[in-house]
Amino acid sequence: EDGFILKCSTSYSEQHLEAFTGHRGPVYRLAYSPFSPEVFLSCSADWTVKVWRAEADTKEPMLSLQASMHQVTDSAWSPLTATVLASVTADGRLDLWDLEQSTLDPVATTTLESRLSSVAFAAVDPVVVAGGASGEITVFRVHGTASGTMARAQPVEQQRERLLRTIEPSPLAEIK
Repeated sequence: EDGFILKCSTSYSEQHLEAFTGHRGPVYRLAYSPFSPEVFLSCSADWTVKVWRAEADTKEPMLSLQASMHQVTDSAWSPLTATVLASVTADGRLDLWDLEQSTLDPVATTTLESRLSSVAFAAVDPVVVAGGASGEITVFRVHGTASGTMARAQPVEQQRERLLRTIEPSPLAEIK
């Protein structure tokens, strides 16, 4: 409820190992990047998707994404392109983000009639599936750079490097 993400130990159930701060409401989903085990995303009732680096010195998000003023009910990484993720909101909005293209606006957006509660990518095709709170499922084919057509030819290590380079803070961010 307080927006903290706690890293816990299976050996010590009485304490947590680390606390990641940044959300201002309940967190609905955590998902690790399929290309980099230290990078994960979270989505929350505070209208945001946040991208984190578990091994970073700071336990604050590397990126914060917000496209609407509704709770983000689910989010997922693309298994084809390291910098692509999808999120769905309580007002029926599906956003497709390519962090290499923009962290301010999604590269594609569509709005459905009902509240969306889940999102997933197909494992081998450029397809996104969105699930609604009333049980309906909608399937979308992804086109353009977010489809992963070019990225599939890149080795996993090259994709990992692209992701890490994309989420690293700009040198300008350190000017005080």
